[in-house]
Amino acid sequence: MADGEITSTPVTRLLDERGIPYRFFIHHHPVNSLEQAAHERGQRPDQIIRSILFHLSRGGFVMVLIAGAQQVDWHALRRYLGTSRISLATETELLQVTGYPIGAV
Repeated sequence: MADGEITSTPVTRLLDERGIPYRFFIHHHPVNSLEQAAHERGQRPDQIIRSILFHLSRGGFVMVLIAGAQQVDWHALRRYLGTSRISLATETELLQVTGYPIGAV
């Protein structure tokens, strides 16, 4: 890794503590699609886990991890959470809650 590159994050520390294997990827330029990210990593799109942060109408946040190009079933998520309204977290909320910018979670 180049000098100053991130090698540890809150997520990697948690995975390390729990003994969960993972591969850490750093993209050195913006990634604009799931397919691009998979190609640059030498993976298939379904091998990438996307993290999507939702803001709950009653307050608080929930993160959904989803493989590849699969989509979140908003109705099922609202029912599971017992709430009638959810929305995607804003860029500012994502950074405040996770410490990561969009695309880096």
